[in-house]
Amino acid sequence: LEYRMDKISELAGIDPGEWRRAEADGLLNFKADDELAPLFVQRGQFEVPEPTGYLQAVEAYIVENKIRLMVIDPLASATVLVSENGMALNTVAVSLRSMATRTGCTTLLSHHVSKMMSGNSTAHAARGSTALPDAARWTLSLAQERQDAPLLLSISKNSYGPRLFGVPVIRTEHGALREQTQTDREIQARELMTHIINWITDHPATAINFKAIRTKKGTAAELVDAVGARPLAV
Repeated sequence: LEYRMDKISELAGIDPGEWRRAEADGLLNFKADDELAPLFVQRGQFEVPEPTGYLQAVEAYIVENKIRLMVIDPLASATVLVSENGMALNTVAVSLRSMATRTGCTTLLSHHVSKMMSGNSTAHAARGSTALPDAARWTLSLAQERQDAPLLLSISKNSYGPRLFGVPVIRTEHGALREQTQTDREIQARELMTHIINWITDHPATAINFKAIRTKKGTAAELVDAVGARPLAV
């Protein structure tokens, strides 16, 4: 976690010492691994999840220390749910939203999307139920239609301003994500062009046309696979 915080800070142009000093001053707090306990426990599939004493302790800590932002990452690790059905997730969502209202502390949740909706950037791609996005005031989604497709960021729900869709992001070598810039796209285009030229040079007898590339037919499919790009990009 410390490594990830350092790399995210560096990528944002922030001295990693800033978050460390904030933690030392009590302005930033982390709870991980053996320090964690469930916030909600569901005893049976059709039972309502119950808030735990740990959730009550968290709320008391928020109030006492005037915490303004709480990040739960991921939600599944902070709950013990037999089923992520609408009733269960709605109970969790409404309880956390009520706590945010009482304390004035924004709650930011991370939650996986369902496998069937993995390429979907709408607010209702969340795994289990639409209860979480329905209760949220703001939703940021990451979606990738295919393995070779770009990763797209979208603000698919926003109660405070306009929504935003299809912002391409790239994963850096350290795992952090950042927005893809015009320079990044130009570099990728030049590299792809070089790969295509080299492949065609190495295969002089190959006949290729736009339709064959678009539909990945014949030897055009070999070109597309060799350069590792989408047909549209090629």
